[in-house]
Amino acid sequence: MALIKLNNNSISTGFGKVGQVVIQHFDTVTTVASQAFADTGLTANITPSATSSKVLITFTISASNQSGTIYPAYKIFRDSTEIGTSTTSGGTNTSVFAGGSINSQYHPQNISMTFMDSPSTTNQVTYKLQLSPQRSSSKTVKINAVFTGGDNNQLNTTSNTTLMEILA
Repeated sequence: MALIKLNNNSISTGFGKVGQVVIQHFDTVTTVASQAFADTGLTANITPSATSSKVLITFTISASNQSGTIYPAYKIFRDSTEIGTSTTSGGTNTSVFAGGSINSQYHPQNISMTFMDSPSTTNQVTYKLQLSPQRSSSKTVKINAVFTGGDNNQLNTTSNTTLMEILA
């Protein structure tokens, strides 16, 4: 429990507590084959209880690739607004995360990413994850499935979105 000592030497508690947790499991097999960013299907809604609340967003995605090694990039959106973009000059500042490599079609990669947002609202907000398999060439990523040489032998997996309201 966090203790905050105020100017009058009294102690206050409650700051930094978790107000609510939303977990959305996603097990639909989704294929992303575009160089552009595309929706992954990972999405969840939360309604903050105060405008001062923060939302800790965690996406855990299970993915495999068609062939070779790829280095996907990801974007997080709050409703229709991209959040968490880099402000560094030079290069392309479009993706929130440059994910680790996905190395083989026969081994799923579990990629987890976390971001703290300040939505400043008590209205419902929707967070979603987009992915670009590899912006420099045509590659394919399967979410929630492992390429195994044919869909009849496909190994299905699951991904999830977790949203935690942090009270301020």
